[in-house]
Amino acid sequence: MSLIMATGLLCYACDTKQTDRPQPLAAGAEEKINLVNHPLSEEQGIFQIETGKKSILIDSSLQIPATADSIRPSAMLTMKQLALQLKGADTNNYILALRIIYGLDANKQRMKLYYQPVFLKRVTPTGTSHIMFEPKESPDYYYYNSNPKDTCFVHEPNVATVDSARARYARHVFFEKKNGTFRPNYVGTSDTSDVTSCVFPFEEIKEMVSQNASKYVYIINSGEEITAKNNKTYLRHVMILGPDILDHKLDNIFFRKYANLTHLCPPNCTQHFFDLK
Repeated sequence: MSLIMATGLLCYACDTKQTDRPQPLAAGAEEKINLVNHPLSEEQGIFQIETGKKSILIDSSLQIPATADSIRPSAMLTMKQLALQLKGADTNNYILALRIIYGLDANKQRMKLYYQPVFLKRVTPTGTSHIMFEPKESPDYYYYNSNPKDTCFVHEPNVATVDSARARYARHVFFEKKNGTFRPNYVGTSDTSDVTSCVFPFEEIKEMVSQNASKYVYIINSGEEITAKNNKTYLRHVMILGPDILDHKLDNIFFRKYANLTHLCPPNCTQHFFDLK
């Protein structure tokens, strides 16, 4: 993976120089996730997107643009390579994933997303399909540069910049209650707290892209009612991933559907469960 200068910023490109080639990795295989039950139909996806537009607002009044980012699949591959390098000497089986961190731009007009590659280490023994994985995140943060000439992920060296975007989101994004009024963010770590990030496995991203011949991965804001352990439902800000919607018919599970196999944090910040093939 080489580094190139783009619009004055340090970008990660998808070619590989001799000096940047990944080091040999320890034993351990990438797991295959059972994705059959996870695609979100076009109708379901549109419903969640419309719910987000209506019910998750900046300062209780300003609608958040639906598409938070549109990312080239080649850039996603670069982030997957960075996730694989987190493996190091670990010999467990694993899943490679991408954490999407919620932030708000400095003008408080739209989402400002940051990204971390994630290595998910399998910690449940063989013999069952519902497996727990523990995350190991990159210490680095990235944002996506959508300049048509230099579409790539850019390293953000200043953690304070990321923290500021996250703090703006926590202060200025409000959620509609059932009585029509709006509430502020519930900040915390339990399943009654609002979401601050979500994790998508790269395997799901790859399948959605390839099965739709998509030129972009669209990261889309949506709202979903989720039931907590106290049996109460809460409106949550959930990112879903969408493809280019094409006219041809493909016989696959993701055609004209959204990717929705995401782990929300909170509450799933320190462990993730997957059904494997």
